[in-house]
Amino acid sequence: MWGFEYQTYNNFDVIITEEGQDQQTAALIKDFSERGVLNIRHITDPGGRAREIAMLNRAIAATSADYLIFSNDHCVPRNDFVEIHMKRSRKQHFLSGGYFSVPHKVASAITKEDIATLFAFNWRWLYYNGLQPGKLIGMTNQRLLDRLFEKFSSSVPWCGANASAWRDDILSINGFNEDLSVFEYDVDFGERLIKRGVNGISVRHEAICLCQEGKRTIRNGADKKADRNRTRLQTGAWAVNGISKAGAADLRERKVI
Repeated sequence: MWGFEYQTYNNFDVIITEEGQDQQTAALIKDFSERGVLNIRHITDPGGRAREIAMLNRAIAATSADYLIFSNDHCVPRNDFVEIHMKRSRKQHFLSGGYFSVPHKVASAITKEDIATLFAFNWRWLYYNGLQPGKLIGMTNQRLLDRLFEKFSSSVPWCGANASAWRDDILSINGFNEDLSVFEYDVDFGERLIKRGVNGISVRHEAICLCQEGKRTIRNGADKKADRNRTRLQTGAWAVNGISKAGAADLRERKVI
């Protein structure tokens, strides 16, 4: 939240989705709303039954903004994050970046002052606060490899922690596929946008954000196989069980999904 409050580009609204309804989260959002810097909408699921993907679709349906930027609660955006996404946006394209993973020890050391002064995004600060030297070397080498990959790659995958797209393009494929797991829907979403003729542009080295490690567990083999099988059923760009649910129940009864 501090990362978005310190953005250089400030003509945007924030929509926060929550899988449930936690009082502590509500109090935190209320505090930021009352500061008056961010215009925040908080979408909850009181029953606690909606999954992350369904909540994302609810957020898309709840806004009329032309352009949507996506991130996660365990990511800290640099102060030009939104500005980069807005400047690089192009019709019939989506933008996809990446994130630099930091361990919990380092992430917990970040304060609002570190975000405001950009110290949190400085490799010397990261090293001083516990990031292993090997990780820093890996970061440098990875960037070189990424640039080579981007130069010769014909497609850019969607990264839910750092991505943006035009709302009309998202609606044209019916949003995210709620039949997939949280580990699979990103890839599926990007592939369906490309099928629709919306190609990806990489902003990996421009739209910068930090991400705390260990927020998601490793999937087992059965989960991966189930996801692949469901993906095969999605042959077109339209997600049957997406923002609009028309026809999804009928297909389930016929065991198509």
